[in-house]
Amino acid sequence: MSDRRIDSVRVAWLQAFLMVAKYQSYSEAAQVLRCDQSTISRYMIQLQKWLRKGLVAGYAPTTLTPAGEDFYPKAVEICRLLEESREPEPRPRVRARDIKFPAAEGPPPAPKPTLSAAHIDMSAWIRLAKKDGDAS
Repeated sequence: MSDRRIDSVRVAWLQAFLMVAKYQSYSEAAQVLRCDQSTISRYMIQLQKWLRKGLVAGYAPTTLTPAGEDFYPKAVEICRLLEESREPEPRPRVRARDIKFPAAEGPPPAPKPTLSAAHIDMSAWIRLAKKDGDAS
């Protein structure tokens, strides 16, 4: 790595380039990045000026030049490394006083006993068995 200083390049320029390359459209890139189409145009001009080479050609569809095709994987890698270097977003802090508990109503009521089909059938068998026992 050289000791030469990198004059200000913005990540937003790289993101604009990647979206223009993906959607082949300045207007679609602007929609995805939630900005104006003029912002995307400005970013693309600034990036191309900074790199001293043209990255895209045409308009609707916008295509990558050979220099743009060469730069694309580098831009992807730069953005990936930057994103990977960030700490994860902190989870929101929950304070005990913010936790709402339902009003205490005591334990839930015990379920009412019910007879299942097996109980009913068994009692019928017992009655039949008793009748048979009485008859003999």
